Amino acid sequence: MVSKAINNVGINLDTASKEALEHVSGITPAIAKNIVEYREKNGFKNLKSLKKVKRLGDATFEMCAGFLRLPSSDNLLDSTLIHPDHYKIAEDIIISLKHTDTSWNDLKEVERKKLLKNILNKYDIDDILFSDIISELILFGNDPRGTRKIIKIANKYETIEEIKLEDIITGEVLNVTNFGAFVDLGIKENGLIHISNLSEQFVSNIHEYISRGDIVSVRIISLDIDKKRIGLKLLSKQ
Repeated sequence: MVSKAINNVGINLDTASKEALEHVSGITPAIAKNIVEYREKNGFKNLKSLKKVKRLGDATFEMCAGFLRLPSSDNLLDSTLIHPDHYKIAEDIIISLKHTDTSWNDLKEVERKKLLKNILNKYDIDDILFSDIISELILFGNDPRGTRKIIKIANKYETIEEIKLEDIITGEVLNVTNFGAFVDLGIKENGLIHISNLSEQFVSNIHEYISRGDIVSVRIISLDIDKKRIGLKLLSKQ
């Protein structure tokens, strides 16, 4: 379940723990340990620099690169879940819309979505993969240049053990998927707002309702400390 979630929504290479990295496709416990040690000593300039990690060769990079986000990278595409093998396609699409990666990043999601609405798949990839690339170009990860509004989450909790059912807590939306939104609660574990808990009314398009970077007030509706799972219900957005 953890591996499926991580491989669906990605993982932040800047902050991910060794334990979380072990669930990424292709990354063994030994490689996860090496990644953390390399990051602490050198940091990652971009996703390609991951190849400098001991025992992480080309084959492993090919397997894991599409599940890793690197918001601090000097390449804006590294903050998305577009695999590096398909960066040229993503760049070609952005250029065809008369943008650079920087100006594209400065657009609002609704503006990017409008521009991409009628883009056709003229590339040598299947329609499902093309659709995934378009979705990531709409979301486009976090802005590593820091233009995004940064709001410090000041909760009283430091560990999952301190949280109780029905507690109300403030968090920041990290990722949005078709089934829900993952929220940073200021502790090691993220919470999940399932799409059914976003509103009392039916939500047909989650991306029109909630976005990465939203600051939200949520209620704890389920809690499994052993499995490190936190279920949330959205109360309001700032």
